Amino acid sequence: MRLTLALLLCFFVVLPLMADIIQIGDGTQINQGLPWEPVRTYSYSQQVFYASDINFLGYVTSVSFQYTVSSANYLATNQEIKIWLGHTPRTHLDSWTPLDSLTLCYDGVLTAADFSGALPGQGWLTIELVTPFLYNATDNLLIAVDENS
Repeated sequence: MRLTLALLLCFFVVLPLMADIIQIGDGTQINQGLPWEPVRTYSYSQQVFYASDINFLGYVTSVSFQYTVSSANYLATNQEIKIWLGHTPRTHLDSWTPLDSLTLCYDGVLTAADFSGALPGQGWLTIELVTPFLYNATDNLLIAVDENS
């Protein structure tokens, strides 16, 4: 009986939380930058992604950004990244959401292996989160990115 209950719990609780790739947008935007300003010493941004676009309940284990990078020096001056995730009812940002209401999910240094293509160039930057974020599929998702190289 316990084994059956454990299997049912696994089926109904764990399987819906398995990872999926969720792409927001159609990937046709060109000359796309990343969510930080590469010519600044420090850069910070927050973005809201709508629950209706995500349509997924479970752990966010990585985030990816489509990019176009035109400088061979880009990685050398844009490596130290922190990423916070959080739930928000907000649909647009007219002020910052305080960091203490978000979860720090990544604090590390980017490498060339994180980029799908050569730099300079175009492709996807994928950052594996050190701390997965449990997304509730109800609220919008807020992603904050801080670059401090």
